[in-house]
Amino acid sequence: LVLEDLKHHEWTPSLTAADFNNDGLIDIVGLRTQDDGKENGNPCIVLNHGNLEFSIKTILENPEDNMFRADIIVHGFFKDDGLPDIFYTNGYGLPPTSVGPYQFWLNSTKSTSGYLLLELEGTRANRDAIGAQIELYDMEEKLLGYRELGSNFGRGQNTHKIHFGLGDKKGPFN
Repeated sequence: LVLEDLKHHEWTPSLTAADFNNDGLIDIVGLRTQDDGKENGNPCIVLNHGNLEFSIKTILENPEDNMFRADIIVHGFFKDDGLPDIFYTNGYGLPPTSVGPYQFWLNSTKSTSGYLLLELEGTRANRDAIGAQIELYDMEEKLLGYRELGSNFGRGQNTHKIHFGLGDKKGPFN
């Protein structure tokens, strides 16, 4: 599936996937890079509308930063609103020459949908339960979502919390 807005000379070397608007569907945030010597494309989010329908939206138009070669992009929960926030390193090549500026984006989505946020605890050898696989079902045993703790894309690692956006679904859940 190819989005028409992505040009053939742009690629996304680092991304993070989460339900950024709590509608129950996984979305993708990434920073598009271009050929060497050119600025990156603008950071974007690919919103999942279900039934293999997606749209792409620019998050930030800011050419002044000359965002080139973003190395790592991850999500976590920094406010008490159940919406994933973004942090990424913005370098001008691979370490040790990455010079930033690093950026932290707070999610300002206007969402009234519910969410479930779990913080798992493992054993002494794996105290953060990295690799745990969680399935969320409604009371009729319909699968609402699957998550794996510690998933990453590239060299970054996302939050240690498991997040399910619930959309219009109401509990109880299994």
